[in-house]
Amino acid sequence: MDAQILAAEKMAQIIESEIKSFVRESPLNRMPGEADTPIFEEPLVGFADGSDPLFQEFKTIIGPNHLTPIEALVLSYNKQPEDGGKLVSVVSWILPITKKTRESNREQDKVPAKYWAYTKWYGEKFNAALRKHVVDSFKIRGYMTTAPRLATLFQNTGRPQRPILQLVGAACCLRRRIGNVSVWRIVLLPKKGRPTESAVWLSM
Repeated sequence: MDAQILAAEKMAQIIESEIKSFVRESPLNRMPGEADTPIFEEPLVGFADGSDPLFQEFKTIIGPNHLTPIEALVLSYNKQPEDGGKLVSVVSWILPITKKTRESNREQDKVPAKYWAYTKWYGEKFNAALRKHVVDSFKIRGYMTTAPRLATLFQNTGRPQRPILQLVGAACCLRRRIGNVSVWRIVLLPKKGRPTESAVWLSM
């Protein structure tokens, strides 16, 4: 097997393991006052090539100032597009709501169930912690890394300043369609001298 493919698969496994471990072990992924009750089940993790032509289509579908992963990454570091290179990977995860929460909410016909409300509030706080954890863990490894909600291009309200980061709109659309998952994306660029490890993408 090609060495670059092997390196990509190895990095994909590291990333997936890092995310799943945090979801499994973090005390933030617990219902308030219930240490044995997780908010989210084991996440689904997927990868995409940041230079995939699909990302360019968002400029037509959503708007011309919707950024590609490479553009979002270099702008987050106040760099030029040529500094981003071509070996950029996009990491996505889905945090499935537990069966217990889904079943409790199914019984309600007027207001959300307690677990559902807790998931909305505490689950988003956990997701923010996970997002920061993943970004920090790869910055420590020497990668240029960013996540839309952590980028300086965004205000504290989470509403993007112009230009709009490409992956936020896609995530929001997916959340509106599915309704019971949280989806966030992180863009990675390898540190100098280790370009092969950036070529990580899997079918979702």
